[in-house]
Amino acid sequence: MYKMSEIKIPMSLPLDADGFLRRECPYCKRGFKVFPSDKEDKEKENDIVELFCPYCGQSADKKSWWTEEQLRYAKEIALKKVLEPELQEFGRNLESMSKGSFVKVKMERTSFKTPRISEDFNDMKFLELPCCNERIKFEENWKGNLHCIICGKNIKQT
Repeated sequence: MYKMSEIKIPMSLPLDADGFLRRECPYCKRGFKVFPSDKEDKEKENDIVELFCPYCGQSADKKSWWTEEQLRYAKEIALKKVLEPELQEFGRNLESMSKGSFVKVKMERTSFKTPRISEDFNDMKFLELPCCNERIKFEENWKGNLHCIICGKNIKQT
């Protein structure tokens, strides 16, 4: 039986000029930005298991807020860093095993494309959420109330 192992691959995502990271609600698909935690906030961050959408107020696991582009980028990194070397090794092994045999194997080695992600830009309005002291950015044209991403509290926009 094959045992799966966990492979951790470092990945950095682009921030806007103010240091905010783009996120997307898994329900309403609207984009917003959060300010990444500093080292003192890591302990508090570990206690948080879900986040709330600032627009629709729905909650989801804190690992569910990736944008489509971020997910694509992460998959491309995994293909390039993990799968590509494994496939190349597999090809070398097949070629090696076929030496001196009636069946010759010659593997054509192709390379996965180099992962790329777009730079981020300042395209949203800033708001400090008074209930949990979190900073977010939200869509400029949003006219409705917002919700705190930590506690879900409804916040009237001024």
